[in-house]
Formats: sequence, C-alpha cells, structure tokens
Amino acid sequence: MGEVVGLSRVGWRLLGAFLLVSLVSMAVLVVGVLATDARAKSVSERAQLENLAADLTPVALRAYQEVGGWAGADLQAVTAVADAAGAHAVVVDEAGQIVWGAPVGPNFASRAASSPLQVSGAQVGELRIGLRGGQQLRSSSGLSPWWFLLAAVA
Repeated sequence: MGEVVGLSRVGWRLLGAFLLVSLVSMAVLVVGVLATDARAKSVSERAQLENLAADLTPVALRAYQEVGGWAGADLQAVTAVADAAGAHAVVVDEAGQIVWGAPVGPNFASRAASSPLQVSGAQVGELRIGLRGGQQLRSSSGLSPWWFLLAAVA
C-alpha cells in the first residue's frame, strides 16, 4: 500500500502520528471553547437576571405603595415581564416570607438575582428573579456544538 502512494513505512507512521496529533488538538480546542462559552453564558445570564431585577424593582415598589403593603399588591406586571424574558419572579417581605410567586426548582434561590425593595429607606422586601429549572433566558445565545463539528470536518 505504501508503494502506491509513494510513502515508505516510516512515512505512513509519520502521517498517522500527524493525523492523531491533529485530531487530539482539535478535540482539546473544542472542549476548551465549549467550556469557555458555557462560563461566558453563565456570567452573561447572571448579568441579565440582575438587570431584569433592577428594572422590575420600581414596578414592584409601585404595587406596594399603591395599597400600602403587600396584602392586595398587584404584581401581575412583574410576573408578566419576567415570564416574557423566560424568568420567574418571587417577592418576599422584610421577614423573608413569600408574598408573590413561588420558587421553582431546587436551585432557584442560589441562581436567582435579587434586588432589595425599599420605601423611605426601610426595606419592605426583596425581589428575586431566577430561572425555572434548567431554562435559559430567551435572549441568551451561545455557540452551537455543530459549528465545532463542521470546523473539525473542514
């Protein structure tokens, strides 16, 4: 077989070694880029949750102030905006008791961004914006593993 292409036995071994090194290098590159992409997506997702919580804080406070407390406060607008972004809103009072919404998923609290709700300098609660289970924010985007497969084939 080596004679047909014009490679000696050593030539075939060198070619095989070169191909093996190329494939291993591509695999290491793909794993590295996917890990970096996942980390960047996590940081971006956290920043988006924090921005959403900050944006919805005045809406939650307005609902509180309209009725003078959490009892009867209409937080539908907070829920609607959070849902539209693919997130979930929970409001807790100053004692930490849930007054609106319910945590979803076992890791909601650790993954949620929170914003204090203050009226006249006194904290009356906290707004928590998080994701449902393994969801991602609708505005999130990432690299597709298919792009790496295409690059590896190329």
